[in-house]
Amino acid sequence: MSSTNKKGAKIRKALKSAARPLARIKGSGRNGFSPLPGEQPVVICRLQVLGCTDVLSKDSNGFSDPFVVVSILNTRHQTPVAKRTVNPVYAAKDATFDYPLYLSLADKLGVVEFIVWDKDLMSKDYLGEVSLPLEDWFVDRANGTDRAFAFDDPGNQPFSINLDSTRANTHATGSVKVKLGFVSPNPAIPVDFQEVFSELVKRSRPSLVSAPPRFRKNKTHGEYYFGASNDIVGIVMLEIHGADDLPRLKNMTRTGWDMDPFVVISFGKKVFRTRVIRHSLNPVWDEKLLFHVRRYETAFKVQLSILDWDKLSSNDHVGDASFDVGDLIEGAPQPDPNTGLYAAIGAEGHPMKEYKLPLATEKDVAWEARHKPVITVKAKYQPYAALRQQFWRQYIGQYDTDDTRAISHLELTSMLDSLGSTLSRSTVNSFFTRHGKDPRSDELTMDETIRCLETELNRPDSEKRRVDEEDSAPDTSISATPI
Repeated sequence: MSSTNKKGAKIRKALKSAARPLARIKGSGRNGFSPLPGEQPVVICRLQVLGCTDVLSKDSNGFSDPFVVVSILNTRHQTPVAKRTVNPVYAAKDATFDYPLYLSLADKLGVVEFIVWDKDLMSKDYLGEVSLPLEDWFVDRANGTDRAFAFDDPGNQPFSINLDSTRANTHATGSVKVKLGFVSPNPAIPVDFQEVFSELVKRSRPSLVSAPPRFRKNKTHGEYYFGASNDIVGIVMLEIHGADDLPRLKNMTRTGWDMDPFVVISFGKKVFRTRVIRHSLNPVWDEKLLFHVRRYETAFKVQLSILDWDKLSSNDHVGDASFDVGDLIEGAPQPDPNTGLYAAIGAEGHPMKEYKLPLATEKDVAWEARHKPVITVKAKYQPYAALRQQFWRQYIGQYDTDDTRAISHLELTSMLDSLGSTLSRSTVNSFFTRHGKDPRSDELTMDETIRCLETELNRPDSEKRRVDEEDSAPDTSISATPI
């Protein structure tokens, strides 16, 4: 096959992909977080940290020495250290920071990051963190109200955000109280802060057609971690079905009207896109994707943007829609309150929820009165624990050699060995004794086995018993690994 045909085949394969994450190439061109040469900031984001409430106590005296590090892009500031307290208060003169925002960097604006640390003599201890997405800077989600844009506006009041933890060995508590607003870069020139914010939000949603491909160096991956303390709390499965009543837009040459739509899907820092459907006002994509949901992302929205692909120029924006991941989480399966087990489900799982979302368009577009575009998607949320238990059911079934829907000590040991388990022999024996059974003669039901495995996964590492010298002695039992 000629090089030209190979290149064409690669392009066709790329266009047929259902959804593809993309990112910018690191280390190419100018610094990814540096503005254009000579560019002036469009606005100043002023952020004040007033204090924290009920943070973790890390010191032996029952207190901490907390300070807060605040980051936007690669600009980082920190408050002074508050001594011997879990409710620090910071003076405005010491904890008010200015972050210049540039239009050329708007596509990289993701979140304001707050990390709380406990200062020690030679080190620091992690107390928790929270991220505030750009679209939530001036919205009070709890009360459904908006905050004023100007920092000095009386309507711009401080607000608190609960701390979370992305580290398995730290359970964050408390909250951080902050105030956020805009300030004009030049006090002599008035700025429409609402207009500036709308432009920043618009530009922060990346256009994937123009993004370069992702290159990653080959690296050795560590052992897969299957513990319950994983920061991932679940998975969202999303189907992009289609859209209806899209408008015709003028093409680049102004010689006609057309629509070549595709969808950009973003969630936190994860971005995907569908293929382009040529010449369609009612496109059907029928594409599927899934993405992880981390603990701090459970209040985030899934953003959907429809764009009109243009070969010669930048793509035209048609409209946006969104839905809350929290709605999916509320409708997800719940564990039994007594056993902690999720109900056994079939291969398809629980049904997906359908959304018919009207597209929000820019004001005063010419076609707004004639068209009411709608995008149709389906989605569902699967808790990580439910997926793990589903895995246990399938995997245990492979080692149930006599098809009794129960598992003996030999079968259980063989299964654990296949997973590289380091549980001690006494721990495995306790799986039986805690249910009043004899490890040498009785069998565990599938639910009993899963409950024991889940208990071990949720147990802190310091409480887990590992293989000792006695357990490492030669075992004369035969293998029950299925062939």
